[in-house]
Amino acid sequence: FARGYSGVDVRHYLRAYGSYVLKDRIVIGGSFNYRSGTPLTKGFFNREQAAYGNSRSPSGTTPGSGAGVNDPTNISEFRNLDFVSLDLRVMVNVLPARWRNQLNLVIDIFNVFNLRTPTGLYTEDLARFGQVSARQNPFRAQLGLRYSWGAPIARYADTGRRIKTLAI
Repeated sequence: FARGYSGVDVRHYLRAYGSYVLKDRIVIGGSFNYRSGTPLTKGFFNREQAAYGNSRSPSGTTPGSGAGVNDPTNISEFRNLDFVSLDLRVMVNVLPARWRNQLNLVIDIFNVFNLRTPTGLYTEDLARFGQVSARQNPFRAQLGLRYSWGAPIARYADTGRRIKTLAI
């Protein structure tokens, strides 16, 4: 049963990033990630290996249960749930605009919708088969400071040339 879906078969993947600068002092941005579920395979106990490594259906599937466990028409796909994440960032320069240095206050918010999507399921042929083994990290916020010296945030001048910056 080596045939089937690859363990990294992700059918849909969408990433979107964006940011906007307000009055040369505030930057607002975010990232959105969507990924369809990855395939899993139901594992059956192997006495020689003392592990749940035997498959009774192709990779990325489960053979069914009960009286139809040996019926090929009962084989169905077995995947993790789709994963969605939205993260936001606000960055504000707290130093006067005339200074060549910047001290940015950075606020990051991760998993804005506080989705606790399952990211792992038990795949062993036990009573807990199909139950959640891991979840997406919960809503989190992070506060930080970023210091840059030299030129201000890189901007495009009317000439179309980029101004050089030095930042850590």
